[in-house]
Amino acid sequence: MNKMVFAAIALVVLPVSAQAQNLNNIYVGLRGGANWLLNTNASVNGFASVLGVGSGSLSGTDSLNLQTGWAGGGFIGYDFVGPRAELEVLYRDNTGTESGRFPVSGVGTIGVNGYAQIRQTSVMANVYYDFFAHQAFTPYVGAGAGVAFLNTHLGGVTDSTDTEFAYQAIVGVGYKVMPNVRLNLDGRYYGTLNPSINAGFKSNEFTTPVSGNITGSYPNNNFSIMASVVFSFGTPSP
Repeated sequence: MNKMVFAAIALVVLPVSAQAQNLNNIYVGLRGGANWLLNTNASVNGFASVLGVGSGSLSGTDSLNLQTGWAGGGFIGYDFVGPRAELEVLYRDNTGTESGRFPVSGVGTIGVNGYAQIRQTSVMANVYYDFFAHQAFTPYVGAGAGVAFLNTHLGGVTDSTDTEFAYQAIVGVGYKVMPNVRLNLDGRYYGTLNPSINAGFKSNEFTTPVSGNITGSYPNNNFSIMASVVFSFGTPSP
């Protein structure tokens, strides 16, 4: 009877133990998906010169209408069976249009309507917690902090670059398709401190050439839907 009890316990414990060993490893993966920028309007100030007319200070709001963008990158981490920690590098790219009207003191009003693009490369340290870590389906939550390198293009404006503190919150679910392979799907809120714009501009789209310099900033709030594939390896923990 005792042998039968021990055998039954072994049948239950050994698969769970093996799964824990497979989970408790260094892992690497690839991540990608769609990215949306939310409520992005740039407040700008500057100086403009209109050939043959004059020059003066300008201010106003540049409205950005950015389409659904994409994001992709990779990560490396360690799974403690429940808690996880990882280092992630992601690239985000959104394109669209800009439009705005800017009063120029002593000259008149300049209207703009052109191409816009915001590119972001983020390096993030993320922490997660997997619920029911030993199951095939594993809901999880996470948060991250790091740094973002941004490149902002607005019509005839020279590309403006900036580096800002970045942060994110994550909710998702994972599914183990093999002992060492897992698929994840999650939603992410990602943001940075307001990126700054400091760039010159030059345009021949108007009746007379216009040039000058602008400074300003815009809120950088993103929502992403990401899918990832994770490969774990290394010596399993006993």
